[in-house]
Amino acid sequence: MKTENQKIDHEPTGEVTPEEIEYARQDGRCTVDALNALKQEFDKHPIALKPHNAYSPASVAKSYLEAMGITRPAVKFKISNEEQGISMQSYYGGRSETRIPSGPPDTSACGAGQVYPQSLDRSLVFRSRIPAFPPKCPSCDDF
Repeated sequence: MKTENQKIDHEPTGEVTPEEIEYARQDGRCTVDALNALKQEFDKHPIALKPHNAYSPASVAKSYLEAMGITRPAVKFKISNEEQGISMQSYYGGRSETRIPSGPPDTSACGAGQVYPQSLDRSLVFRSRIPAFPPKCPSCDDF
């Protein structure tokens, strides 16, 4: 960032010396400058969100939707917990892992579609008609 205080090129010695103390103080000044510059940038957004409540970019996006007067789906649509649970079963948040305490599972290089139920509920694998670990992926000739 282009701030008044910049980091010093420094190799830590592990000892308490006047140079180490000055480096630490300069690092603190740089941190404060960065915080103030980011706060000024944050204040340019026309939203009511406070910086200490901005946990992620989703918090900022949600505040923009509120500022535009867009009604949240949870308020706009009335659905039962059962319907919401069914819809959440189709949600995939970018991960396909699960902890299996009984030891390492058999795996397949393909078949990510079979992993989604495991992420939601391990018992779904045993109730589904799709094999949990197919011997070969039909769409890949390399395996």
